[in-house]
Amino acid sequence: MKVLVLNYTHPEGYPPTFNAINNLSKKVDEVFVLSTRTLETKWNYSDNVHLNLLDSNTDRFKAVTISKCKKIKTYFNYIKAIYNYIRKDKVDLIIIYDNVPFFFYTIIAKVLPKGKLPVVWYHNHDVFPLSNYKKYSVNWFGAICEQKYLNQASYFSLPANERKKYFKLNEFKGKYFFIPNYPSSYFHGKLKIDTRKSLDRISFVYPGNICFKHGFEDLIPILGEKVDEKELHLTLLGDVKPKYKEELIALAKKHNVSNHVHFIGRISYFDVPKVMTEHHIGWAVNKPLDVTYSTGGTAANKIYEYLALSMPIVIFDNEHYREYLDNNDWAFFSDLSKDSLLEQIKDIVKDYNKLSQQARESFENNFTFEEAFNTALQTVLKEIS
Repeated sequence: MKVLVLNYTHPEGYPPTFNAINNLSKKVDEVFVLSTRTLETKWNYSDNVHLNLLDSNTDRFKAVTISKCKKIKTYFNYIKAIYNYIRKDKVDLIIIYDNVPFFFYTIIAKVLPKGKLPVVWYHNHDVFPLSNYKKYSVNWFGAICEQKYLNQASYFSLPANERKKYFKLNEFKGKYFFIPNYPSSYFHGKLKIDTRKSLDRISFVYPGNICFKHGFEDLIPILGEKVDEKELHLTLLGDVKPKYKEELIALAKKHNVSNHVHFIGRISYFDVPKVMTEHHIGWAVNKPLDVTYSTGGTAANKIYEYLALSMPIVIFDNEHYREYLDNNDWAFFSDLSKDSLLEQIKDIVKDYNKLSQQARESFENNFTFEEAFNTALQTVLKEIS
C-alpha cells in the first residue's frame, strides 16, 4: 500500500506528523511526504519514506514576507505534486495535516473523477476562527474549505475532543478518531534519561513558539527569589519575534534578573531533549486566550514531552487542565501569582527525584503516541484493503 502525507511545512517541526510518518513506515509499503523545506532534515528515515521538500525560507518570520509571486509559484508546485502522486504513483491513502494542504487537495478533487481519487484522512493540528486569517490569504481559503469540504475525507481526527464542536461533524459521513499529541515510544521512549539531577540551582525550560500566551511575564519577576537557597532560572528555546524578545529582556532588567533569563534559538527537534534534560521543571503554562490553548489538555505535546524527559511541570490552573492532569503528582497547578508560583516550586524541590521518576513512568505507561494512532491506522488500512 502507498500512502501520501501532506504537511505544508517540514514534518520535523510538527511532532504529530513526524511520529505518524515513522509509524506508517512500519505498516505500509511506501510513504511519500510532500512538504516545504522550512527546516534542515535531520532524521534518518526508513528506506520506504520518500521526502519531497519544495523550496522555502527556513526562517519562519521571513517566510511570510516573500513576494506573492514566489508564494503562488510554491502553491502551484505543491498542487502539481499532489496531482502527480495521485495519477502517476497511484497512492491508496492521503493523510492531510491542516487546512492549507486540504485546500490544495480540494482543487485536485475538482479536476479528477471521483473514482480516481484515493481515500482521504484529514487531521487538524490546531483550529482557529476565520477571523484570525487575512481575507483571501491561502490560510483563509483553507479555513473555508476545511468546513465546506470536510466530507471529501473518509476519516477525520483531532488531538482534542473539545475541538469537535468547531467542525460540522453532524454532517460528516466518515469516521472520527481522537489522537492525542503524546510523544512517541520509538523516539522519546528510547532516550536514556537520568531521573536524578543536581539541584545546585532550579531551572525552568520552555521549548517552542515564544509568545505572550505562556505566562513568561508572570514567571520572570520572581526569578530573583530563592527557593531552598537556590537561584531560579528560565531558558526559552525556540523562535521569538524580535519585539517580544526585547519586551522580555526589558522586564528581566526591570526586576534585576537579566542573568537569570536565557534565550536559545530554534534547534533541531532531535537536539531539544539534550538541552531540556539540563533543566529541572517544564514550564507548561498555556493561557486559555484562544481555542488552541484553552483545549490543550491532550493537544499540547510539550506537556507530555516534559514527562518523557522526567520533568515535573508547572501548568495553568483551570478546570480544563485539571480534568486531564489533576491526579498526577508531577503536575503543579498555578494561577501565576507570585505566592502560587513560589509555593509550587517549593513543593517540586522538596521531593524532586521522586517526582522526576514518576513523570517518566507516566509517559511510558499512559502517554505514548502509538497507542491511539496505530489503533486508528489499523482501522483505516483494514477498511481500505
